[in-house]
Amino acid sequence: MGRARRVDPLPYLLVLPTVLLILAFTLVPAVYGLVISLHRVQFVRLGSFIGLENYADVLFQERTIVNLRNSFALALGSVTLTFLVGLALALALNERVVARPLLRTLVMVPWVTSYVVATLLAKWMVDFDLGVINQTLRSLGLPAITFLGDPVNAMLTLIVANSWLAAPYAMLLLLAGLQGIPVELYEAAAVDGASKPRRFLTMTLPLMRHAILILLLLLTIRDFSILVSILVLTGGGPGYLTETLTVRMYWEAFTNFRMGTASAVATTIFAINMVFSLLYLRLMKAEQR
Repeated sequence: MGRARRVDPLPYLLVLPTVLLILAFTLVPAVYGLVISLHRVQFVRLGSFIGLENYADVLFQERTIVNLRNSFALALGSVTLTFLVGLALALALNERVVARPLLRTLVMVPWVTSYVVATLLAKWMVDFDLGVINQTLRSLGLPAITFLGDPVNAMLTLIVANSWLAAPYAMLLLLAGLQGIPVELYEAAAVDGASKPRRFLTMTLPLMRHAILILLLLLTIRDFSILVSILVLTGGGPGYLTETLTVRMYWEAFTNFRMGTASAVATTIFAINMVFSLLYLRLMKAEQR
């Protein structure tokens, strides 16, 4: 009978402070938010237990249907555009081009810039009267575009702005995946006569599937829960036609001071993100078989 392996407690003790901090600032607030969503709350004071009344108050409103539709539309559009732009940038900057390190640095500028500052810059660019885009259109004799006053244009503007800010991050992850593919595979495929499009479809994409799935999961959670860019660009308007669940949560908590309702919305967002995560994990397990 072999000797029992001795467990060294030092590594666990070293990571214990970090684990406790994560639990204190993520798990504890999440559980408390769930508790709040089941009570009647006066500002931040916990009142009587009301069960699922806050959820019923939220879920059976027409406004919530609009919020859900906007959240899914924004997430789908932003994830798709961010992935396509990030992949194009990664493929371009993976090639041996002039000043490649400088170009990679310049591409990362929107990502490392303050999110509020970058979104304010985007808002200035699409302003109807003073925006550089409409000023350029007028100088060419073309009509100006109402980017933020029309619901469809406002949603498209949000999608483009979010993608512009997140594309460098997508490029970084996809570029790391590209550089993990052995060059010898491409050389062997080129010797066999495979064209670049064929190599991309049959080699690059399959070998990057894990990196792509992880990126899509992170982007989906990010874009479904995004708040700052919507508040800065549209504030959920016109009306509440670009208002997502996160914006609804913000208004309920910090404008209407309905903390119970806001917590119910936050818990709904968390549940939807958990569904996204489980779906992506299931896809990743299926890919490993």
